Amino acid sequence: MVTHYKPQHLDKKRRHTFGPEKDIVELLLAAGADVNAQGGEYGNALQAAAFGQEKDIVELLLAAGADVNAQGGKYGNALQAAASVARESFGSSDIIFGTLLAAGADINAEGPNGSVLAKVIMNGKRNGFRSL
Repeated sequence: MVTHYKPQHLDKKRRHTFGPEKDIVELLLAAGADVNAQGGEYGNALQAAAFGQEKDIVELLLAAGADVNAQGGKYGNALQAAASVARESFGSSDIIFGTLLAAGADINAEGPNGSVLAKVIMNGKRNGFRSL
């Protein structure tokens, strides 16, 4: 168990950056965090990382055994979470889609707004189609 880690050990710039820090996620996983724990707005860590378009975190969570098809949260599943930000992500959704699909994500799993295909169309961004 890691007991010596404290946020103040990070320099000021790193403490105030937005988005997950890969080293902190690695630390939490090494300390025994449940990669498939359910709860919160995004349902689980993988969905949160997919929504945030955090490729390195998505890959880390999948390598740690995250269930790519876990259901729950606002978006329903990780693929739906990635699709929900396809408009704003300027092409990074392709990378997230490809990573999730390669890990066995169910392309036909529905979320609160229907299929992934419908979600990408609703967002008006065709970039998501390259990996679909």
